Amino acid sequence: MKTSFWTALIVLLVGLWDIQLAVKRWPKKDQEKTDGSASRGYIAFLILGVIFVITGIVLFFTK
Repeated sequence: MKTSFWTALIVLLVGLWDIQLAVKRWPKKDQEKTDGSASRGYIAFLILGVIFVITGIVLFFTK
């Protein structure tokens, strides 16, 4: 499969952005108990970020 450099770069940047959002949303100590932030989806952002980063790296090397 042929992909351009820009496609791989965009996928990689979206993955890094998702990971950054997950880290930013990660609950602080005792915050989860008080405001229910466990249901805010930070783990979903982390999983998607890792998938996009791995895919972006693979796309860079499959030219």
